[in-house]
Amino acid sequence: MEGLNKNMISELKSFAKPPASCMLVAQAVITLFGVKSKEPWKDFKKLLADPNAFIKNLRDYDKENVPPHTLKELARYTLDDKFNADKIKMTSNAAHLISIWVLEIEKYAHKKLGTEP
Repeated sequence: MEGLNKNMISELKSFAKPPASCMLVAQAVITLFGVKSKEPWKDFKKLLADPNAFIKNLRDYDKENVPPHTLKELARYTLDDKFNADKIKMTSNAAHLISIWVLEIEKYAHKKLGTEP
């Protein structure tokens, strides 16, 4: 999570109604953290409430044990055309860096399991 900081997270939290690309990032993150949600943006913002804890949670994420069903659900978001790091960067630097983290976790987990996204 090199470069992600408290100010970036505050900027991301400030969206009352996030751009579609930021919403995809939010949905991907809550999926990886096992949060079942009917209000993904609201639940994502709860994860962002303490920026330092959020960054620590990303760094400490157990990438060795991502369940196959989580990867399958995650693909609903990461395979969307709007889940593109370059496009996401245009709306939010924090979402951009978090999207890269999501994609790296996904790639690592698939490699470990010997599966494809």
